[in-house]
Amino acid sequence: AGAVCAAMIKVRLKDGSLPVDGLIDNYFDFIINKEYRLADGTFARNRPQHNTLWLDDMFMGIPAVAQMSCYDKAQKEKYLAEAVRQFLQSSTDHPAFCWARANGWAMLTACELLDVLPENYPQRAKVMDYFRAHVRGVTALQSGEGLWHQLLDRNDSYLETSATSI
Repeated sequence: AGAVCAAMIKVRLKDGSLPVDGLIDNYFDFIINKEYRLADGTFARNRPQHNTLWLDDMFMGIPAVAQMSCYDKAQKEKYLAEAVRQFLQSSTDHPAFCWARANGWAMLTACELLDVLPENYPQRAKVMDYFRAHVRGVTALQSGEGLWHQLLDRNDSYLETSATSI
Protein backbone atom coordinates (compact mmCIF):
# COMPACT_ATOMS: atom_id res chain seq x y z
CA ALA A 1 0.00 0.00 0.00
CA GLY A 2 2.84 2.39 0.75
CA ALA A 3 4.33 2.75 -2.70
CA VAL A 4 0.91 3.44 -4.20
CA CYS A 5 0.05 5.84 -1.39
CA ALA A 6 3.29 7.80 -1.80
CA ALA A 7 2.68 8.10 -5.55
CA MET A 8 -0.88 9.30 -5.00
CA ILE A 9 0.28 11.90 -2.49
CA LYS A 10 2.88 13.20 -4.94
CA VAL A 11 0.40 13.51 -7.78
CA ARG A 12 -2.24 15.05 -5.49
CA LEU A 13 0.25 17.69 -4.35
CA LYS A 14 0.83 18.62 -8.00
CA ASP A 15 -2.88 18.68 -8.88
CA GLY A 16 -5.25 19.51 -6.05
CA SER A 17 -8.29 18.70 -8.16
CA LEU A 18 -7.58 14.97 -8.38
CA PRO A 19 -10.15 13.03 -6.31
CA VAL A 20 -7.71 10.72 -4.51
CA ASP A 21 -7.95 11.95 -0.92
CA GLY A 22 -10.13 9.01 0.13
CA LEU A 23 -7.68 6.53 -1.36
CA ILE A 24 -4.74 8.25 0.32
CA ASP A 25 -6.56 8.19 3.66
CA ASN A 26 -7.41 4.50 3.23
CA TYR A 27 -3.87 3.43 2.30
CA PHE A 28 -2.27 5.62 4.94
CA ASP A 29 -4.59 4.31 7.65
CA PHE A 30 -3.38 0.82 6.81
CA ILE A 31 0.29 1.85 6.92
CA ILE A 32 0.08 3.71 10.22
CA ASN A 33 -2.52 1.66 12.09
CA LYS A 34 -2.62 -1.85 10.63
CA GLU A 35 0.78 -2.67 9.13
CA TYR A 36 2.54 -5.41 11.06
CA ARG A 37 5.38 -4.11 13.22
CA LEU A 38 8.18 -5.44 15.36
CA ALA A 39 8.02 -4.83 19.12
CA ASP A 40 9.94 -1.54 18.68
CA GLY A 41 7.42 -0.31 16.08
CA THR A 42 9.50 -1.00 12.95
CA PHE A 43 7.44 -1.94 9.88
CA ALA A 44 7.92 -5.66 9.32
CA ARG A 45 6.22 -8.78 8.00
CA ASN A 46 4.96 -12.00 9.45
CA ARG A 47 5.28 -14.12 6.34
CA PRO A 48 6.89 -16.12 5.04
CA GLN A 49 8.68 -16.01 8.39
CA HIS A 50 7.58 -14.51 11.70
CA ASN A 51 8.97 -11.07 12.64
CA THR A 52 11.13 -10.47 9.58
CA LEU A 53 12.42 -7.22 8.19
CA TRP A 54 13.17 -7.08 4.47
CA LEU A 55 15.01 -4.15 2.92
CA ASP A 56 12.52 -3.85 0.08
CA ASP A 57 9.74 -3.40 2.65
CA MET A 58 11.27 -0.05 3.56
CA PHE A 59 10.05 1.31 0.23
CA MET A 60 6.56 -0.05 0.85
CA GLY A 61 5.96 2.17 3.88
CA ILE A 62 8.52 4.85 4.66
CA PRO A 63 8.12 7.02 1.52
CA ALA A 64 4.37 7.30 2.16
CA VAL A 65 5.01 8.47 5.71
CA ALA A 66 7.61 10.94 4.45
CA GLN A 67 5.25 12.25 1.74
CA MET A 68 2.46 12.60 4.29
CA SER A 69 4.60 15.31 5.92
CA CYS A 70 3.99 17.39 2.78
CA TYR A 71 0.33 16.42 2.40
CA ASP A 72 -0.79 16.98 6.02
CA LYS A 73 1.24 20.04 6.95
CA ALA A 74 -0.47 20.33 10.34
CA GLN A 75 1.25 17.07 11.35
CA LYS A 76 4.43 17.54 9.32
CA GLU A 77 6.83 17.10 12.24
CA LYS A 78 5.04 13.97 13.46
CA TYR A 79 5.33 12.31 10.05
CA LEU A 80 8.93 13.38 9.47
CA ALA A 81 9.88 11.98 12.88
CA GLU A 82 8.12 8.68 12.14
CA ALA A 83 9.69 8.36 8.69
CA VAL A 84 13.18 9.01 10.08
CA ARG A 85 12.59 6.62 13.00
CA GLN A 86 11.42 3.88 10.63
CA PHE A 87 14.41 4.44 8.34
CA LEU A 88 17.00 4.39 11.12
CA GLN A 89 15.46 1.37 12.83
CA SER A 90 15.36 -0.50 9.52
CA SER A 91 18.97 0.46 8.77
CA THR A 92 20.58 -0.89 11.91
CA ASP A 93 23.03 -3.76 11.75
CA HIS A 94 21.40 -6.99 10.68
CA PRO A 95 22.40 -9.99 8.62
CA ALA A 96 23.76 -8.84 5.28
CA PHE A 97 21.80 -10.10 2.33
CA CYS A 98 23.18 -9.08 -0.99
CA TRP A 99 20.04 -9.20 -3.09
CA ALA A 100 20.42 -6.36 -5.58
CA ARG A 101 16.79 -5.27 -5.77
CA ALA A 102 16.42 -5.15 -1.98
CA ASN A 103 19.46 -2.90 -1.76
CA GLY A 104 18.03 -0.74 -4.55
CA TRP A 105 14.71 -0.35 -2.74
CA ALA A 106 16.50 0.62 0.47
CA MET A 107 18.58 3.26 -1.34
CA LEU A 108 15.50 4.57 -3.14
CA THR A 109 13.77 4.84 0.24
CA ALA A 110 16.65 6.98 1.49
CA CYS A 111 16.31 9.22 -1.58
CA GLU A 112 12.57 9.62 -1.02
CA LEU A 113 13.14 10.50 2.63
CA LEU A 114 15.98 12.92 1.92
CA ASP A 115 13.82 14.65 -0.71
CA VAL A 116 11.38 15.83 1.97
CA LEU A 117 13.70 16.25 4.96
CA PRO A 118 14.59 19.88 5.55
CA GLU A 119 18.32 20.63 5.32
CA ASN A 120 18.37 21.56 9.01
CA TYR A 121 16.46 18.49 10.23
CA PRO A 122 18.32 17.12 13.29
CA GLN A 123 18.78 13.56 11.95
CA ARG A 124 19.27 14.41 8.28
CA ALA A 125 23.04 13.99 8.53
CA LYS A 126 22.61 10.50 10.01
CA VAL A 127 20.24 9.49 7.20
CA MET A 128 22.68 10.92 4.65
CA ASP A 129 25.59 9.02 6.26
CA TYR A 130 23.67 5.73 5.98
CA PHE A 131 22.81 6.52 2.38
CA ARG A 132 26.38 7.41 1.40
CA ALA A 133 27.79 4.28 3.07
CA HIS A 134 25.20 2.14 1.30
CA VAL A 135 26.00 3.71 -2.08
CA ARG A 136 29.74 3.20 -1.54
CA GLY A 137 29.22 -0.44 -0.63
CA VAL A 138 27.01 -1.20 -3.60
CA THR A 139 29.11 0.80 -6.05
CA ALA A 140 32.12 -1.35 -5.18
CA LEU A 141 30.17 -4.39 -6.42
CA GLN A 142 29.11 -3.00 -9.80
CA SER A 143 30.07 -5.24 -12.73
CA GLY A 144 32.38 -4.11 -15.50
CA GLU A 145 29.33 -3.87 -17.79
CA GLY A 146 27.83 -1.20 -15.51
CA LEU A 147 25.08 -3.48 -14.19
CA TRP A 148 24.72 -5.24 -10.86
CA HIS A 149 24.37 -8.97 -10.35
CA GLN A 150 21.16 -10.33 -8.84
CA LEU A 151 23.28 -11.30 -5.82
CA LEU A 152 25.61 -8.35 -5.46
CA ASP A 153 28.48 -10.40 -4.08
CA ARG A 154 28.13 -13.30 -6.53
CA ASN A 155 29.57 -12.67 -9.98
CA ASP A 156 28.13 -16.02 -11.08
CA SER A 157 24.56 -14.72 -10.59
CA TYR A 158 22.86 -13.04 -13.54
CA LEU A 159 23.10 -9.34 -14.34
CA GLU A 160 19.92 -7.77 -12.96
CA THR A 161 18.32 -5.05 -15.08
CA SER A 162 15.54 -4.10 -12.63
CA ALA A 163 17.98 -3.67 -9.74
CA THR A 164 20.29 -1.68 -11.97
CA SER A 165 17.44 0.61 -13.00
CA ILE A 166 16.60 1.33 -9.35
